[in-house]
Amino acid sequence: IFIAGICEGMGSLSVRAGAGIYRGPDPSWKRSHNHALHVPGPALSRNRAACFALWVAIYDFPLDKPIMVVSDSQFLVYALTHNALHNAKLGWTCANGDLLKAIVARIQQRGGPTHLSYVR
Repeated sequence: IFIAGICEGMGSLSVRAGAGIYRGPDPSWKRSHNHALHVPGPALSRNRAACFALWVAIYDFPLDKPIMVVSDSQFLVYALTHNALHNAKLGWTCANGDLLKAIVARIQQRGGPTHLSYVR
């Protein structure tokens, strides 16, 4: 699964963000398997959009299947691979903590392996 986030107009009243999820050409998903989504929430940013994309991507994914997610968000990969334990101890008060907490909770529910990779 490939994910991406984008944000335009940061710092202005017209700020908006979007998230993209590409699962490939497999039509066997129960819903549309590729998504372009509006990102809701406060403090919109590219990082929040990437977090939202990952949350949506893993939410519908079968819990018992291996998943490989590729992202161009260095923030997201680092937040989940290096800072998650620290941020959890602090009550997820970090930037995008609400989404990061939800992502970690979903990963912990999974029986199948979860792999996250950063690409430029």
